[in-house]
This record gives sequence, structure tokens and C-alpha cells, in this order.
Amino acid sequence: MLALMAKTWSLKPLNLSRVGHSARVLWQKCALFLLLWTCLGGHFSLQAQVEVALKGAQAISQDRKGNIYISGPQGSLDVYDTTGTRLLNYASSNSRITTHVEAWLTLKVFLFYEAFQEYVTLDRFLNPNEPFGLNEDLLGYASAATLSSDEGLWLFDNTDFSLKKYDPNLDRLQVNTPLDLILGPDDYSIVYMREYQNLLLVSDVNTGILLFDNLGNLKRTLEYPGVSYIGVLDNTICFAQENTFVVYDLYTQEDKQVPLPPGEAWKFATLVSGKWVLVSDRLLKILDIPESLIEQNDE
Repeated sequence: MLALMAKTWSLKPLNLSRVGHSARVLWQKCALFLLLWTCLGGHFSLQAQVEVALKGAQAISQDRKGNIYISGPQGSLDVYDTTGTRLLNYASSNSRITTHVEAWLTLKVFLFYEAFQEYVTLDRFLNPNEPFGLNEDLLGYASAATLSSDEGLWLFDNTDFSLKKYDPNLDRLQVNTPLDLILGPDDYSIVYMREYQNLLLVSDVNTGILLFDNLGNLKRTLEYPGVSYIGVLDNTICFAQENTFVVYDLYTQEDKQVPLPPGEAWKFATLVSGKWVLVSDRLLKILDIPESLIEQNDE
């Protein structure tokens, strides 16, 4: 064995001058590939994408650093960066289904549980505070809710068909806007809302995306029905609508669209930190932003 090792280590370097041109080029390509493989720790990929297996996705959010928050069917919350690395995990003690997640506010993560009419806030390390129950006398039954930038609570009240903003510290309403003249009371389904750039974005499955100001006044309606999550990037909002991904500029009111990748039922989609993020029940997929959308989002 020692003799064999001695012979192996005594091999002379390959003299490329004696090798034909084609073989020499092939040898150089192989050497370059091995060098790249070594530098990347054996994780070399020909495709600029990352895939992470999921066990159900109930809701998603994004923070200002480009991290993705995904709530699971047992009340868990996982945080991933754009390399697909799981950074943090929150395991709920009661396994309640989270119907809304909001992580855009830097120091708080908001979780809403519609079935229990409660919400929880987590710190940036996902340590929870005590659950907070909604005031039924003021708020009725909320089918959608989110945190505002001033730590108030926006919600859609099914009881009196209104948009409300609630101050939990003073236990009072700041905004109460009836929506019966805006949406059909017999044909609506409010599934998502979030605050961004002094606007409240509200998604009604049947009507589209409604834009309100921070006083609860309707600014305009975007005819994109069937949207379950609205991502944000710079001056744009972005979302999956059926088999299409849409990026809409809030100021020019122009949009760009690309087809969603086939082969998966994508529930959520957004743009973060130069990446395109797609989420289905079983998969988190992170890709480079399609070239046709890059110009739209470069400052």
C-alpha cells in the first residue's frame, strides 16, 4: 500500500504540449469546472435558482432585507433568505392556522388568526408576545387584518361591511369606512390587505385590488381579481394572478407581465432583493428576476 502511494505521488505533471488541441481544450475545461466546484463547496448549479421543499403554505410575507416568511398548516412560521437558507423558526404552541403574516415593519412580525379573532406580534427573533383578542363591540368579525406603520390595526369587518382602523392602546376606532357603495355586499371576498407608502392595499377576489389612503378613503381600484398576496418593491406592487405574474407601478399606473413557470400551482409570488420568489403548497422557488421586469424595478 505504501509503495502504491509512493508511485501515485511520484506521477509527473501532464505535459500538455504532447496532447492534441481538442484534448488540451477539454482538459482545461475540466480543470476549470473542478476549480469552480471546489470554490462553491460542491454546490455548483447550471441554473440560477433555489428550491426548498415545503409542507403547506398558508400565508407569506417579506421584510425590508428581502427575507421571506412562510406560515405552515400547524401554525409554524419559517424565515428564509434568498439562498433558500432557513434563518428562523417559530413553532406555535396551539397549532392555530395563521391567515395573515406581515413582516414589513422592521421590529415586529404580525400574525392574525381569523378563526379565533386574535393576533400575535413577534420580535425580530420571533419571540412572541401574548395573544391579543379583538374587541367584538368595536370590531365585530374581522376576515382580514394587518398592522399599520403607527402600530394600529387595519381590518375588514364582515359584521357591518366596513374598513376599520383600530388603536389597541386606546381601544378606539381611528377610521370607520362603510364599503357598501364600493363593493357588492352579496359578491365580495376580502382575502388580503397591507399598508405601503401611505396606502392601504386591499384585495377582493371578485373585484380586484382597492387602494385606500391612510384615512380610509378609496383612491382607485385596480382590475386584478383573484390575488391572494401583494408584494412590494420600490414604487411597484407585484402579485400572482392565475398563471401570470404582474408588476404594477403605483405612480405611472403601468404594468408588466410575465407567465409564471409551468408545472406548479403557485399560490404566492413577489420580488425581493433582485430575486423572483414563488411559493406553492409544496415548494419555495427563488430565481433571478426575468429580464423583461428588470428595467421596471431598477432605480
